[in-house]
Amino acid sequence: MNVIRLRLKMTDFLNTEIEGWIINRIHEIYKINQFKLHLWYENDEVTPSQIKEFIKKYEEELHFKTTIKPTRELQRDEFIWYDILSLEDEPDKRSRFTYRGNVVAGINQFEKTLQFCLKPKNNDTPIRKQKRND
Repeated sequence: MNVIRLRLKMTDFLNTEIEGWIINRIHEIYKINQFKLHLWYENDEVTPSQIKEFIKKYEEELHFKTTIKPTRELQRDEFIWYDILSLEDEPDKRSRFTYRGNVVAGINQFEKTLQFCLKPKNNDTPIRKQKRND
């Protein structure tokens, strides 16, 4: 499996009542399988002081590779494995899975998708045996 990268729009949960829950869920899902977290926001939606406060507040939980960008645009070498978007945002062509809707439901669906993709493939194809020809 390629590098797993989860992308979330930061303003969907920043400074809301679900902020702590979202970070906790991401931390719990990270225990299932490691992934990179990609947070983004539009340039004028979040102030640098809010980002600094967010990083300080959650640096213990987000001890893994986390990227925070002021734009939705991806670099040429970046590929998003699972993208959680609000209904207003357009899906990106460089993502494997896209969830559009509620961020809480998107996180839960990310966990289900991750577990499904990590499950060993079940080879139930029958073994062909040569028929007797006497």
